Amino acid sequence: MRSYGIIDYHISSSIWSGIKRHISNVTNNTCWQLGKGDQINFWTDSWVGDPLVDLLNIPRHSHALLQAKAAHFIVNDHWLIPHSITSIYPNLVPLLNSVTIPITKANDELRWIHSDSGVLSFKDAYLFHRPIGQHIPWAKIIWCEDIPPSKSCLMWRIMHNRLPTDDLLCHRGCYIVSKCDLCGKEAETIHHIFCDCSFSKAIWHWFASVISLRIDTSTVSSIFDICNKNWNSQCKIVVIAAVINIFTIIWWCRNQHRFEGKSIHWRSAINTIISNVSLSGNLSKKSSFVSMQEFVILKAFNVNVHHPNAPVIKEVWWHPPLYNWVKCNTDGSALGNPGIASCGGLFRDYTATFLGGFSINIGNSYALHAELIGVMNAIEVAHSKGWNYLWLESDSQLVNLAFKSSLIVPWKLRNRWFNCLELTKTMHFRVTHIYREGNCCADKMVALGINVDGFYWWDNVPPSVQGDYISNLMGLPSFRFH
Repeated sequence: MRSYGIIDYHISSSIWSGIKRHISNVTNNTCWQLGKGDQINFWTDSWVGDPLVDLLNIPRHSHALLQAKAAHFIVNDHWLIPHSITSIYPNLVPLLNSVTIPITKANDELRWIHSDSGVLSFKDAYLFHRPIGQHIPWAKIIWCEDIPPSKSCLMWRIMHNRLPTDDLLCHRGCYIVSKCDLCGKEAETIHHIFCDCSFSKAIWHWFASVISLRIDTSTVSSIFDICNKNWNSQCKIVVIAAVINIFTIIWWCRNQHRFEGKSIHWRSAINTIISNVSLSGNLSKKSSFVSMQEFVILKAFNVNVHHPNAPVIKEVWWHPPLYNWVKCNTDGSALGNPGIASCGGLFRDYTATFLGGFSINIGNSYALHAELIGVMNAIEVAHSKGWNYLWLESDSQLVNLAFKSSLIVPWKLRNRWFNCLELTKTMHFRVTHIYREGNCCADKMVALGINVDGFYWWDNVPPSVQGDYISNLMGLPSFRFH
């Protein structure tokens, strides 16, 4: 790119010839972050989202005549749009108000819209172009730090029908007389060996009696449904290890008979399974609050119960600010990633008197966005009301880190964030972290934001916040268990 445009001449480059055909993808998935506004075409560039010519349905034959820059419509850090334009396009002003004009002018920058940083990295390019992967429910089960990789690899081959069974060898052109080495009654297939063979059925029946549950052996993948039950951490590892070891031992017994001429009884195979599962269960760092059923399972595999550490009880206190200071507790949440998001906060003085609060329905967003928007609204409200001694408190560690490094802030919020940082320079300002148990009032304000439309200001303590507010007023502690 040269002068913020795509070059139309040849250059000597080892990579340009390969990437230039993807330039349209780059331009269609980038957006300008407003700075000075002198590089952004007000009408035809993407900086409000889609170009204004598309949002306002301006005829295409007029696009070449629209050469005004965004800087031409900014006066004293405010939008100044001629009445002749707003009368024709009444929707223009709401679109412009959604974009924050930075107080400290920087250069306009192109941002990749699919990343929070706005930077197009090789990883972002790969994620954009890669095909959508297939969701395989058993993948995270077999690849586990408590299972030896060799057994996980064999399990992967079984799930993908990549074992050299007789039917697969015949399919590849190696025609042989097929007979199951475990039961000697039917032709050998993956489904028969692990699901239908009398040898395998005896082992699955034993395992079902240990866990006191029915196991669906109609398919190989259906057997893994037993791993998705609501087991506690250590017991779940034991069950997963048992299932995988049963598969591997069945295959090992088959190979022993075929290549070594050794017939292994299914009861001997069970002893090997118990030994292997015991090793995984005892070496696992997982702990468990065991029920009687899970206790029986662990003891059946000679696994010692790893009791969790005793909970540490910590008192969490909300402290009022110093004399003449105002303290604002903020919070934000999203019901999904992304999902319906809201944020809120409340202001109290040094006597813990309620000065006001706000709840905001953000719409569909992320939890970090909600947390940051709550903080920015708190700073803007405090500045507008002349509360120049502001103590901001949040239960988000990322919010506290964002005041030290703005790279944490998503680029779409960065202009507003920088403006808020400039406002804090005119205040006596501090920001601290508090545990969630001490931030209950702000949490209740967030819950109210789900049911409001946009921004809502509370002059009095909402009824749902009264209980926690009185507890803070009386200096009562909350308790954190971890």
